[in-house]
Amino acid sequence: MYRMKIIRLLSLLLALAFFASCGDGGTTETIDEVIVPVKVEYSEVPDSIKRAFIVQYPAITDVSWSKVGDAYLAEYIENEMRGTMTYDLAGLFVSSGVQISADDLPAVVKDYIAQNMGEYSIGDAFIATGLKSMFYYVDVISDGQEMELKFDISGSLIERNVKPDAAGANQAEASK
Repeated sequence: MYRMKIIRLLSLLLALAFFASCGDGGTTETIDEVIVPVKVEYSEVPDSIKRAFIVQYPAITDVSWSKVGDAYLAEYIENEMRGTMTYDLAGLFVSSGVQISADDLPAVVKDYIAQNMGEYSIGDAFIATGLKSMFYYVDVISDGQEMELKFDISGSLIERNVKPDAAGANQAEASK
């Protein structure tokens, strides 16, 4: 389940930040139109990217690396929260995704969920940052049904998706 959430978040981040401009290079897989990062060994990660990550996160030593197109993705845990960083080949930031607690969501997001999805409880929440954009992704759960909500930085709902592993099919719903 953790791996699927990371794969979904990474796919969203990559689409958000840069994927349309990256070459594939034979280093990704597509499963039901979801981009799947390919794991790589630390020794395969370019030095420029390793340096960029170490400068930004000097205390984090347990990192899993993947390659997606011409970018490299670091998955890590910091303060019991999952995170990802994506770098281009020069070691420059492309996108990040960081798990946050429900308490750290903006009030407008929590209010939307309480007013419009009262029967749902908040599960995982992430903040995704690209070069020019930022979004909140919130998993909500009710009676075995799980949905992912996407909000812009001002807290407006952009998208609502039924999770395929919970509902059995990937059904996107138009936001209201």
